[in-house]
Parts: sequence; structure tokens; C-alpha cells
Amino acid sequence: MYQSLIPDDDQMAAHQDIVLISQIAQAGDQLEQERQVTHVVLVPPEAVDETVAAFKAAGFAPTPLESEEDSELVTVEVNATHNLMPENVVEARQTITAIAEQHGGGYDGWESPIVGA
Repeated sequence: MYQSLIPDDDQMAAHQDIVLISQIAQAGDQLEQERQVTHVVLVPPEAVDETVAAFKAAGFAPTPLESEEDSELVTVEVNATHNLMPENVVEARQTITAIAEQHGGGYDGWESPIVGA
């Protein structure tokens, strides 16, 4: 009955994006300035090459990181150039999440330097 009141995963992620953007703005960031934003995804080792190729085809700059030998997932940093206006962060996250999920992975967050403080 109340299921429609519970936010879905994307709505929760968008809320978390906005909370982080608000904290960055409070630190004096000029949100409208473009900068490199590093998004992080986790993918199965056997899917790394295909996932990296998919990110490159979508215009991103992915870098797989070394992982522990017994690790079930590989961390891939996906660099994108965009500002931190909420709609741009959400769009990038949704695109990156979709690519990661198509290859059996998932999204793990993003980070950005403070610009203009």
C-alpha cells in the first residue's frame, strides 16, 4: 500500500548526490565550473576489458585499478568532465551506473576537487 512512498534506488542516489553537492557548495565551490569528476564503479574481473571499452565509447576516461588477488570485484575509476550542477551529476551517475550494471557491476560513488574556494 505504501510502496509508492518509498524512494527507488535512483531517487536515493540522487538525494545523496544533492547532499554531497550541498556540502561542496558550503565549502565555497563554484558548482557551475567544469572540472574532472571521478566516479567509481566495481565490476567483476572478467568484465573489466568490456566495461572499460564501453566507458570509452561513451566518452569517459576509465582507469581500472589494481585489486587484491582474492577480490571478487575490480575498482574502475571513471573520469568525466562536467560541472557539479545537480542535473549534470545525476545524468553522469545514471549513465555510468547503467554501463557498470550492463557488465555485472555497480556504482560506488564520486568525488571532485573543490573549485574556486
